[in-house]
Amino acid sequence: MTTEKTHIPAKDIHGNDYYCPVPGGPELSEPAAPDLADCVEKDVTERYSGNIDIAK
Repeated sequence: MTTEKTHIPAKDIHGNDYYCPVPGGPELSEPAAPDLADCVEKDVTERYSGNIDIAK
């Protein structure tokens, strides 16, 4: 079973970088504002191994 999702870059009000899952999948070009509770900090993705697909 694949649980991979496409993620989009986002920032919180303090300017911290996050990667957030695209609601509904990668076909949405303009998703609603992401819920940061579902996001992962960009710094964490740079420290730990894993594959995150970032939307262009």
